[in-house]
Amino acid sequence: QITKNIALVQRWLDGLSGKALINMQTLRTRTLLLLAHQANLTHPLALWHDSGSLVRYAMAMGLHKDPEDCTDMSKFDKEMRRKLWLTIVELDMQISVPVGMPTTVYLNGFTTNPLVNIDDHDLTADIVDYPISKPLTVWTNALPQIALGFSMKDRLYVTNLLGGNVNLDCDAPVFLDHARILEKALRDLPDQFKASTRAGNNSNKRLYRLFTSIVLDMSIRRPMLALYRSISLSPYSNRYPEARK
Repeated sequence: QITKNIALVQRWLDGLSGKALINMQTLRTRTLLLLAHQANLTHPLALWHDSGSLVRYAMAMGLHKDPEDCTDMSKFDKEMRRKLWLTIVELDMQISVPVGMPTTVYLNGFTTNPLVNIDDHDLTADIVDYPISKPLTVWTNALPQIALGFSMKDRLYVTNLLGGNVNLDCDAPVFLDHARILEKALRDLPDQFKASTRAGNNSNKRLYRLFTSIVLDMSIRRPMLALYRSISLSPYSNRYPEARK
């Protein structure tokens, strides 16, 4: 049934044309469909192709440009555009790492103001100004995405470094430097996401918070391990025992 429904959604998207291709509702549907394909173990190269298309549709809508200066757009719409764009960039990175390919968007390809650390119910269509952002010690629906955002630029650089023309004879020290940066990103996560099991038992009473902590950890750890793995499985591994460790 899931496979059938995914095919029906894809058929509906394939039948769209003109302005219907680039609006928030359609882009949300494409994003959810990509997540569904990912969860149902679609071939990695097919996922990479679809994530690239998703990024291009988002850029055609202008999501890669922060909307704060758009006076005719509500605060609600601005924040929702940021949330969706950051989700799409994150997906493109997560899908690109396993296939060893670069992302569709690059470091200087977008500008995005930080998200407001609030719960979803605080973000309503009738708000006149952004609600006051809560401290990072307070769990909100936005906090996982905010925490991922701290390392987004570094992970984007690493993903494209791994997907580029690599010469480990020269590049291995650079790989190690960036792996250490991602290790620091893991250490610097807000306390709610550290030691996922402990957090799940003590402060994060709901299972989804534990699952979120694990997924967030994996999202940062995957590109870091890919850097170490590239060195440890290469002919230069003896030069860099820290990569094997």
